[in-house]
Amino acid sequence: MNVGIDSISFDIPQLYLPISTLARKRNIDPEKLIKGLGLQKMSFPDKHQDVVTFAANACLKLISQQQLNPNEINRIYIGSESGVDSSKPIASYVIAALESKLGKAKFKNCDVVDLTFACIGGIDALQNCLDFIRLNPTKKAIVITTDNAKYDLGSTGEYTQGAGAIAMLLTSNPRILSFSSPVGVSS
Repeated sequence: MNVGIDSISFDIPQLYLPISTLARKRNIDPEKLIKGLGLQKMSFPDKHQDVVTFAANACLKLISQQQLNPNEINRIYIGSESGVDSSKPIASYVIAALESKLGKAKFKNCDVVDLTFACIGGIDALQNCLDFIRLNPTKKAIVITTDNAKYDLGSTGEYTQGAGAIAMLLTSNPRILSFSSPVGVSS
């Protein structure tokens, strides 16, 4: 049985700085960042955006474009290295925002979890939900990766910072990408 990504949506800020502008201000050859690292723009959240709004908007777009019934979604796992208040998972805020926006729709039997550890949080969320789908081929899961990476001005990480979220619908017999079960791990 194949399991994997059936659909993808995303949410990113509308505010950005062209990477060539930053490169010139930092006395860096713009081609080093554009061709060398593949960077075009550096995004910035506005005062009404954070990792929760990015995640909720990406998930809402996914639910809308796929016409998903929230009762059919069994897991929403979030990978991030950001938090909002150090007491409650991002996922609980995302569910509340989705239920508020979708009205009567409820995520009654949906497991929601955050996996927090840089990029690995998203990978762990993905692998966990893929295993869930392998064991429950009629179920659906959503994995959301969301972050707001902010580095010191003038640091070597400054030009790699940005913000946004991606939401992926995981199913059996996916339309976009299938994953095999062997997994490699390194730390």
